[in-house]
Amino acid sequence: MTALIEAHDLTKRFGAVTALDRLSLSIPQGGVYGILGTNGAGKSTFFRICLDLIRPSEGSVSLLGGVPGDTARRRRIGAMIETPRYHPFLTARETLTMLALASGVRDAPVERWLARVGLSDAAHRKVHHFSVGMKQRMGIAAALISSPELLILDEPTSGMDPVGIQEMRSLMRELADKDGVTILLSSHLLDEVQRVCDRVAIFARGKLVSEGRIDLLVGGREKLRLLATAPAALLAKLGARAVPDGDGALVTVTRTEAPALLHELVHDGVDLVEARWVGGELEKFYLEQVGHAG
Repeated sequence: MTALIEAHDLTKRFGAVTALDRLSLSIPQGGVYGILGTNGAGKSTFFRICLDLIRPSEGSVSLLGGVPGDTARRRRIGAMIETPRYHPFLTARETLTMLALASGVRDAPVERWLARVGLSDAAHRKVHHFSVGMKQRMGIAAALISSPELLILDEPTSGMDPVGIQEMRSLMRELADKDGVTILLSSHLLDEVQRVCDRVAIFARGKLVSEGRIDLLVGGREKLRLLATAPAALLAKLGARAVPDGDGALVTVTRTEAPALLHELVHDGVDLVEARWVGGELEKFYLEQVGHAG
């Protein structure tokens, strides 16, 4: 995989506090990448170093093949860090137009980005009257105004209702899958992270404690839960591969092996009622990793 961000022994101290502690991490190009950790784990510090807002105490980071502070490279990055603030007397449309001009983007597709974040109907309204969730949408639109290759989002769905969260999830997957944007995000909503991200890195006390594809990190914990009209016959067919679970059975099988197993059971006359994966939650894996690090 081509690395978009490379960190080597990255360390950042704020007085006696070590926010990042010899962090080494390679983030590949493409897809949605999650940075997870408790408050104070170093996520925002890492983002700020990537954006050249602060400098590391030790170590180095490369971004898009060069140093973060390069002006031309910075224009290929969009970012929203913390809750965005805007001039209260400007409308959403005027705000994006102003930000585009300030970024050196001429003829920016303001209306297109307003539409994609769900703010077309509010384009004429002053941002002073926006809710927290609407301001978050504005922040994402502002981060996208230059059509960046890399999008860095710190808690992008903060303050949004469930419908807004679902819309942002769809937008991020669309940006990654159709537009080719690499998205780097942090979020405390682990269920949403599991739904939208391809890979994650877990930080604890400024250190990297786990990294990889989500399906591989939690996949070994998954089991296939089967229900059948005749539970005893189901367990007899499965033998040592399964254990009883209430009125069903938990089967230790990989996702690639599952179709053949289901076909075998049906062929042998087992009437299956339900088959679903259980136990592969990112939240459980995350809590174990953070607990071990503590």
